[in-house]
Amino acid sequence: MVAKEGDRTAQEGSASELIDQKIAELGGWRGDTLARIRSIIRELTRMWWKK
Repeated sequence: MVAKEGDRTAQEGSASELIDQKIAELGGWRGDTLARIRSIIRELTRMWWKK
């Protein structure tokens, strides 16, 4: 059966949680670098939305 976009279950979590999980699974310098970049993007997004 092919899953459709609206068929996600609550167990799958949000897209943000899935991205965080994938980054954590990477580990090493790649995971560290992506986590750092992600935190910078989140901070910039917060600053941008406060305007």
